[in-house]
Amino acid sequence: MAFTHVQYTKIRDRLCQLGGNCALKSLQFLKTTFKEDINSQRVFERIQDISYLFRILEKRDCIGPNHKKNLSIMIREIGPEDEYINRIWYGREVPNLSVFNSGAANRTQENRVIPPVIRDVTDRVNQLIKMQIGIKWKELARGLGISEGIIEQLENKHRYDLSEAIHEVLRNHQETCYNNEERWRVDLQRALDRARRRDLIEEMDEILRS
Repeated sequence: MAFTHVQYTKIRDRLCQLGGNCALKSLQFLKTTFKEDINSQRVFERIQDISYLFRILEKRDCIGPNHKKNLSIMIREIGPEDEYINRIWYGREVPNLSVFNSGAANRTQENRVIPPVIRDVTDRVNQLIKMQIGIKWKELARGLGISEGIIEQLENKHRYDLSEAIHEVLRNHQETCYNNEERWRVDLQRALDRARRRDLIEEMDEILRS
């Protein structure tokens, strides 16, 4: 039986959250598994995180509420023992996700899987990069002038939630470019280009034009 769109979206977003910390070999395994569905070597090479893989597969109509088999492959590789996903999969009652994120019900909005609606353009760009830069975050940091020593400290401090390391990098860049929006944009896009994430540059341009 197919999932509802809401059920599928919850599982997908949870997998994207968990996938931020998944091993490179897991991402490579999933890319290889779905290589025929991706059907483009150029796109295949551009996939650097789970979120982007989902987006491509959804565009190809290879994953979604009606594709439980393919979704189960993603789950087995990224979150086979995740209770939140298992509750949805087997149709059991699903408490608020924050319970699973922290073991406690009192969590701030920072830990939502589906982020709050962001209206500030700079914050929207930062959120986009934070969610999708994936394993290329170190190249982004280097492109923004962060030293190897600081990158290592960030990785050690946030080894269980690298999105926080990315957040620190982006916040530092924003503070460095205080009141200079053009420098903020140019330097950030140059760093994304160094990280070989032209797709994020294009999405960033769309946000800035909106």
